[in-house]
Order: sequence, then C-alpha cells, then structure tokens
Amino acid sequence: MIKLVEIYKDTVRDIGSWHLREIFINPDYIVFMREDPTMGAHLVHEELPEGLLPQQSFTRIGTNQSKNSADIVVVGALEQVRSKIVKHEERLKNRALLLEG
Repeated sequence: MIKLVEIYKDTVRDIGSWHLREIFINPDYIVFMREDPTMGAHLVHEELPEGLLPQQSFTRIGTNQSKNSADIVVVGALEQVRSKIVKHEERLKNRALLLEG
C-alpha cells in the first residue's frame, strides 16, 4: 500500500469545502494516472485548503477493483506519484528476493 494525500470536496458536512486527508492505495488497482490541472485553478481562486503552495501540482488516479471504480485526486505532480509507486514495487521485489534466498 502506498500512502498519499487526497484532496476532496466535503459536500456533506460543509457546503462544498475542500479538505486534505491521508489515504493508502493498493497500486495493483491503479488503471491510470494523469496530471489534474483543474485543481490548480481552484488553488488560484483560494478555494483549496490553506498551506498549499500556489505552484502545487495534483494527480488524478483512476482505480478499478472488480466492478468498482473510483477517481481520486492526490497532492503531488504526476512524476512524484509515479516515483512513489515504482519505489514501492522495488521494495516488494527486494523483499521477495530476500525471502527466496
């Protein structure tokens, strides 16, 4: 599992305000990742949570598990998120090699 920071709009408790939360995602269920420039437009208009830098990048991740699919927007540039996934996969491979040896 990979730890990321999701940005989401809370339409239940607040009237459409944006929040951040830590999430853990299983990379086996990722079907696509792409840069999400629309979130940057919200940031320019000060609609996003405080503490995010104006040049902050966001990545949209599409997941699919059986018949359930979801889109998640996370804080970080596409290459940063991809790098986290690659490092996670390398750690798993190294762990498997150690167990074999």
